[in-house]
Amino acid sequence: MDLLREIGRSLRELLLRLGTLIRRHWKLFLFIALAIGLVFLVFFVQRRRQYRSYRVISSQKLDDASGTGYQLFQNNILAYNTDGNSYMTTAGDLLWSQSYQMSSPHLDAGDVYAVIYDRGGTGIYLFSKEGNRAHITTNLPVAEAKVADNGSIAVLMQNDKVGYLHLYNADGNLTASGEVHLETTGYPVSIAISQDGQRLALALADVSGGKAHSRLQIYDFGAAGKNADKHIVASFDYDDSLIGEIAYVKGGNLAVYTDKKILLYHNHTKPGLLNELPVEGQIRSVYFNQSYFGYVTTSTNAAGQNTLYLYTFNNRGRRVSRAQIDMSYNRVEMLANNEIALYGDKRLEIYNLAGTRKFSGDLKSAVGAVIPGSGSRDYLFVREGSLDHARLK
Repeated sequence: MDLLREIGRSLRELLLRLGTLIRRHWKLFLFIALAIGLVFLVFFVQRRRQYRSYRVISSQKLDDASGTGYQLFQNNILAYNTDGNSYMTTAGDLLWSQSYQMSSPHLDAGDVYAVIYDRGGTGIYLFSKEGNRAHITTNLPVAEAKVADNGSIAVLMQNDKVGYLHLYNADGNLTASGEVHLETTGYPVSIAISQDGQRLALALADVSGGKAHSRLQIYDFGAAGKNADKHIVASFDYDDSLIGEIAYVKGGNLAVYTDKKILLYHNHTKPGLLNELPVEGQIRSVYFNQSYFGYVTTSTNAAGQNTLYLYTFNNRGRRVSRAQIDMSYNRVEMLANNEIALYGDKRLEIYNLAGTRKFSGDLKSAVGAVIPGSGSRDYLFVREGSLDHARLK
């Protein structure tokens, strides 16, 4: 009882002192409260503000060929096409270039490395911001390649009856390999590699017998998989469901997109299900970076009308936004500032993480890539033949 009385006395004294302090300095406290309120108001307005036009502040001519792809990489722009790739600043100044011949070049870029591979061909190039790091020539056609932050490259190859998995280090040396037999495991659909290069995930699909079946296999090439059979530390089967794509997000969690739901697996010693997210409608497109992932769905109402919705989640599967889409788009991409860009033929829409349509407008010509600038309204529009510094208005 004495202790309780002492605590009560101390609390009363503290409240009295606080009240005296506020009375003496009420103007200062009022100023601080107003300043904090103003900051929150500006933040709220910025997140809800919408723009429908833009002006080009400056423009730089580009000499890239038709069909060139663009990707923000290490704060500069990586451009690639069938004849080679180039690396330039956001002002359009060339830093370096690399020549090659590819029929169908594809790019996977991480925080530290980027890999360009010839889908259906045998050429793979690994790049850092300094230039070409390694060149790999495979003996079978490449279906997909993914790169980790340590430069490890996961490569999926296949022939008529067997799929092959190869893991290379940053020097281009083969460090691990395996194979899957299509008649027993299914057809390889997608691969993903963790940021540290320790884990490789493989999605397989089987539609034989008139039923859809999918399998997810997770390989560990570190200590956890040292004694595991074929380095497989986990395997999950899904009946009446097909996996479309898989991707590792920040923290090592693995996002698995199926036609019915999104599954999120943790990256513990023994991988297991972290979250299961039902899909509202039919998935049309997916997007992700290391911090967030999401998808676009098509839903049909009672009148037979189709409506598009955009869903975004954090790396633990909590939904952060949902937005209705009114435009016809060709592709969707998550930008470096965690905004989502929807590309049309000559139209662009940008959504923020609050689900607000930040920008919706027509373009003079198609944009190959949108790169966030230094200000909240500033963007780089990379087009065929020009690099435009634009400001929303």
